[in-house]
Amino acid sequence: MDQRSNFSAATRNLLASRAGYQCSVLNCGRPTIGPGTGPEQVVRTGLAAHINAASPNGPRGSGGLTTEQLRLPGNGIWCCHDHGKVIDSDKGAVFSAAQLKAWKRLHEARKGMEVHGLAADRFGLVESITINSAPVAALSGATLPLGDEAAELTLPDPT
Repeated sequence: MDQRSNFSAATRNLLASRAGYQCSVLNCGRPTIGPGTGPEQVVRTGLAAHINAASPNGPRGSGGLTTEQLRLPGNGIWCCHDHGKVIDSDKGAVFSAAQLKAWKRLHEARKGMEVHGLAADRFGLVESITINSAPVAALSGATLPLGDEAAELTLPDPT
């Protein structure tokens, strides 16, 4: 008996539509649908990847979700073929469930802004935080780098 919690066609279509048929992986955005070689052909290259595992012992575990919850749109992220395969085969080592959920929320927020004709570039990741004023004088003017670029706290020159 197959214990895999596969997405229904309706769920896959919903995920693709909410993602604007673009990969939701941060800084990818590759279109996942477009014209084929013939005048009436369409090429579909996207796939719905599971955020938490679709099968027992799969990548990123079940996240405490039931078999039915694992099939719901909230547990899916729309991706290009390349990223979808990596996500579903990385054993959870490269992409965490939290990271995939954040990327999905960010991508869908961007698509929502575009649909409403608002500037999409108003969304992005916080790269650093600068402290303008702090109870500890040495921290005033300090910059805290975040994300992959995070190294050390940069303190202002005391002179």
